[in-house]
Amino acid sequence: MGERSAIQSIRRHCRRHRRSLYALYWVAMVLFVVLLVVPSLRTRLLYRLEHATLRWDDRWARRVDYGEQLVAAGHHERSIGYLEHLDRRFPAQQIQHKRDKQRERILDALGRSYAALGRKRLSLGIYRRLVAFDPRNYANHHRLAETCALFDESDEAREHSRRVLTMHPTHLPSLRREVSYHFDRGDFAEVVNTYETYLDAFVIHYLSVSLGDASVEIATAVDGRFHELEARIARPPGWFGSLVIDTSGSSIGVTSVTLRPPIIMGRAGTHAPFVVSGAGTWSSQDFDAVANGQFRTVGPKSALTLQVPAQTHGVATVRLRVRLFKTHDAKVWRMVHASYRARVDSEGLEAAQSRMLDAERLDT
Repeated sequence: MGERSAIQSIRRHCRRHRRSLYALYWVAMVLFVVLLVVPSLRTRLLYRLEHATLRWDDRWARRVDYGEQLVAAGHHERSIGYLEHLDRRFPAQQIQHKRDKQRERILDALGRSYAALGRKRLSLGIYRRLVAFDPRNYANHHRLAETCALFDESDEAREHSRRVLTMHPTHLPSLRREVSYHFDRGDFAEVVNTYETYLDAFVIHYLSVSLGDASVEIATAVDGRFHELEARIARPPGWFGSLVIDTSGSSIGVTSVTLRPPIIMGRAGTHAPFVVSGAGTWSSQDFDAVANGQFRTVGPKSALTLQVPAQTHGVATVRLRVRLFKTHDAKVWRMVHASYRARVDSEGLEAAQSRMLDAERLDT
């Protein structure tokens, strides 16, 4: 009865003030039409509506940022309450949601807070939820493995480290855990197999090769082996300038660079190419020269530059004999080196050593 009475009261009120309500309606409609018809007003209106909509939609990102700030500041009790509440209300319940990465950040921050307070069961439970949310994200398995290791759950830690290596075979923290596991048990054959799998893992990196203002990108494998690459870069007769090899943060070994002139139809004979050995006079950026044309990267903008004299007949192609090195980990290498020696496999040791830039020749 109360609800029905309220509806009737609203109706009576509207009937008494219907003229005022009609007037307000028409004033609103006129204002709306004016805003749409006048270009400057329409632009302002649409801009403000868009801004308000985006700000409203972005409120979730601001809340996630605030929760991570609480964790970073060490306010773990506060962050737990805040993040648990945010977790319950957050719209991304499935990996297909556009805010799925923010959902992962919430769970990671919550798991870190629980771990910081020593709450093993809750922390592991959160990270298991994180893995279940997106099992194809290797970083989620790594976070769970790290938390398991923190709380001495070594079997589960290793299980997820192995899953990481299945998805990301060059992930160094997981490689370190897997090699350590086998080395501590004296399983030297498995140490060697694990490391060789790491060396052979198919990883592609793009080199940018430039002659002056002309450049091309070439894909090459990162496996410590030499590869013959060719870049088609045309330069006119008499050209001279800089040859640049930009590795963008990858260590490199260069054996030779060959600039070949074009073959011209109807002209007999071929012109000699311009050849530079790997130990040529390279200048470098973000590189440390090691030896024999090998360069260790020390920054993200690593590049080699060579001054090329005038090419009488021009340039048609640039041929490179190079190799790119995987990241070296001294702790892993000591265990791998000892494992090769324990297996009396000097040939395998030499082969693995030749594919690493900084692999030391350790004593027995």
